[in-house]
Amino acid sequence: MTALSIAALISYRHPHLVLATIVAALICGVTIQLAKHGFSAPRPPAALPSGSFHAIGPTYRSNSFPSGHTATGFLMFGLLTRTVRTYRWRLCLYAAAVLVGWSRVVCGVHWPVDVAVGAVIGSLSAYIGLRVSDRWTLKLTSYLPLSALLLFAAADLFVFRGHMEPYTDWTAPILGAVVIVFWFGAWVHFWWRKRSGRHLNQS
Repeated sequence: MTALSIAALISYRHPHLVLATIVAALICGVTIQLAKHGFSAPRPPAALPSGSFHAIGPTYRSNSFPSGHTATGFLMFGLLTRTVRTYRWRLCLYAAAVLVGWSRVVCGVHWPVDVAVGAVIGSLSAYIGLRVSDRWTLKLTSYLPLSALLLFAAADLFVFRGHMEPYTDWTAPILGAVVIVFWFGAWVHFWWRKRSGRHLNQS
């Protein structure tokens, strides 16, 4: 939900990413869930002796393979590379995705192989989403209803707090509210400028 909310936040400035985000998120989400329920691999807390490692946060025990958080991180890395031009910023995005995966191992909820496969799934999903978006170019106004779909993620963060952990009780609704307000403000401003320009041309 957080990743989709970020995509909604930048959809006005980078509308071509809207279709890519939706396609990539669907591919990634379905693949991750099928793999998790298909393999039903135990997480470290369920496989290792108690006290043999230090877990941070909730000790999840089931559906370890692959890592959904890592897949989401690399999916966003792949998509957001289209928004930056320098390799320095792309390296920063890549480092952020790697840190997401590394944190899953450090927290004791995933094995390294879960993270590696999650990174591949997220990267491939982003690649496919971008290719679909490149082949199916729409007008700016056509991206509006697609962009509106991403607002459901922001609403989930704002209303239901994204079904997250206690430490996100205040960050999740703030992010959701910021995305919703900014999204409406940006698109209303766009339509106002478009309508004003039309009136000027007619006069």
